[in-house]
Amino acid sequence: MSNIALNYSGQSGDLDLTGHRLNLTTGEAAIEQNLRCRLLFFLESWFLDRSQGIPYYRDVYVKSPNILLLQHLFRTAILGTAGISSVEQLDIALDKTSRKMLLTFRAVMDTGAVLTYNPFVIEI
Repeated sequence: MSNIALNYSGQSGDLDLTGHRLNLTTGEAAIEQNLRCRLLFFLESWFLDRSQGIPYYRDVYVKSPNILLLQHLFRTAILGTAGISSVEQLDIALDKTSRKMLLTFRAVMDTGAVLTYNPFVIEI
């Protein structure tokens, strides 16, 4: 698997133009980048398949989100990523003062490598 490489600054990714050229990412780095994109992908935002994505507006950006539902949604998104075989741990914490959701998880890739986010921050 290979993807166009992205550099991340917080949640937003930008093209990796190191060496003044478009770069590719492969292997575990490509799986991690694909997972990051899936976790930030809004439901109905892609015109070719409006059923893809996480229902942020319906289930995340609400006054009192259901944590069990969020755990299910994010676990499904993580497991639906090509190259991820299992999710060993998944915790969600809401920080209402800073308006952030802290997603802490440990996922195992098909290669056996463990991908850990402590935490993956989603601004709500």
